[in-house]
Amino acid sequence: RTMIATCYVGIGVTGFGLIPARPRDSVGAGVAWSWLNRNRDLRPQETMLQVYDQVHVIGAVYLQPALTLSPNPGEKTARRPAVTFTVQSTVLF
Repeated sequence: RTMIATCYVGIGVTGFGLIPARPRDSVGAGVAWSWLNRNRDLRPQETMLQVYDQVHVIGAVYLQPALTLSPNPGEKTARRPAVTFTVQSTVLF
């Protein structure tokens, strides 16, 4: 009764070393679809699509820019479509 999503389905693909000179880089894409809780003031469903490129910088440091599109965000007051761009860093240890 309190969960935002009552059901979720997602799938994605990742490719490693697709650029011959950059074997430690990866690129990927995914899609997620959620059915949202009817007890909350949300739209009934939400879909998200994302593409990313994980770039090896040096040693164990990576940067990962990602572009996410939500054609039907769950929040009723949100603009449709919603687009976000994020960059995160990863350090493996």
